[in-house]
Amino acid sequence: MYDIKKIPMYQKAFKILKASIGIRTTKKELLPPFPFSHHQVHSLLTDFKEIKEIKYSESLDGVIEVRDRPQYPHFVFQRKKVLLNGPFLKFNKKAVDMRFSLWGNQGIFFHYVLYLLEKYHSIYNFHACGLFDRIKNVLYIIMGGSGSGKTVFLLEGIHKGLKVFSTETLHCQIKKGNIKFYMGPLVDNVRYGNLIHHFPQFLPSKETPPHADVWKEKVAINLSSYKSVHEKLINPPKVLILFPRVEEGRKHTHLNPYKNKDQCVLSLFRNLSQKISETFLLYNQLPIPGFDNEEMAAKRLQFIQTLLEHPSLTQVTSVLSAPTKCWEKFLK
Repeated sequence: MYDIKKIPMYQKAFKILKASIGIRTTKKELLPPFPFSHHQVHSLLTDFKEIKEIKYSESLDGVIEVRDRPQYPHFVFQRKKVLLNGPFLKFNKKAVDMRFSLWGNQGIFFHYVLYLLEKYHSIYNFHACGLFDRIKNVLYIIMGGSGSGKTVFLLEGIHKGLKVFSTETLHCQIKKGNIKFYMGPLVDNVRYGNLIHHFPQFLPSKETPPHADVWKEKVAINLSSYKSVHEKLINPPKVLILFPRVEEGRKHTHLNPYKNKDQCVLSLFRNLSQKISETFLLYNQLPIPGFDNEEMAAKRLQFIQTLLEHPSLTQVTSVLSAPTKCWEKFLK
């Protein structure tokens, strides 16, 4: 055994929206690379619009401490601190999918930041893309997990003239009756199949995809040139929440508005809770059981109920359509 206090620690700190997070590691090579790349599928810039480096201090919202040790990996969560022990340098070198690494876009940093934003700043984070119609002053929020059709709505919406407000994570806060939306990431991971068959204008190059199955391989697309001029939207006149389902060959678009408030609450609660509460595998080796708790879940439910009563929210609906027809009921 050795005394961790006698081992030099390397540290950095970052700010995402209002949340501040510190990183401490026993190996310099384990610090996150900064600045983060726009061109990697596992980049944190597919989760957040901007990650600022700040001075490390004792007043940060939370800290992730990584101790590189030749032992079975271990995880401890203490609210203000996440402690990880294990052979993480070895894991990094052998990792096949860096999305589930320490600083990958589905790793410990991403999930913990969502916790800090919600716990300490009441900023709730939808798994959704957002598009803004600057002519009609409408914010469209398209919610759903991987494969639901968010990317099709995103790229077809851009093609139709809408502006990007978020590609993957949409941040929302309600304070003193005012609803505020913060711009999310502007980089999206898109399947080559979608680009080749439906949106060739967004292909980053004419190179052949790395693998034969174009519906499995993804590429990171930087959509910042299509972003909205508004990085914050406060009490937008009209907000529409869409739950998409995209099917090839469908001739017409079908809307199924949510008329039952309980149905709306359930769908929104599931979406908001997914990433913060899900158990995930770090490096396919270490189970992380999520960061949710009873108090936060109760406040999340209250937030959703308040959101549904807010005058800005005009409709919640499911949308069934073909890829190129997904906006025909909204943009005329």
